[in-house]
Amino acid sequence: MDIKKAIITSQRFDTYEKQDTLIARRKRALPLRGIFRILFPLSIVRVRGAAGNETLSVRPDVWGWVILAVSVMGVIVEFTMPRAKYPRNYPPAFVFALTGVYTFNLLLDLYLTRRALNTLKTHG
Repeated sequence: MDIKKAIITSQRFDTYEKQDTLIARRKRALPLRGIFRILFPLSIVRVRGAAGNETLSVRPDVWGWVILAVSVMGVIVEFTMPRAKYPRNYPPAFVFALTGVYTFNLLLDLYLTRRALNTLKTHG
């Protein structure tokens, strides 16, 4: 089965083509702006190659990687910055909780996107 054609005809994905690569993302009800964009990352599917010889990759989009890097850097700062000299104006667990929630949502979106692709592969 041609996975490119299955993704394009599926109602579960928004797609576009860039050069010889099909790029798709799972449709969802949440808006793609503001706090929803920060807390709920997107997974991008890239399909390269000709029919029958495609390669699939599912990864976070660019903003997903950026927000993950900023979150991890925030955790590093929380562990290394001396709080006697630089007191915080927020609860101590905030950065850890935000990083944990974001990482969970990122992994959940990757899982749901892969599951949607597997459903397409098996059922068309």
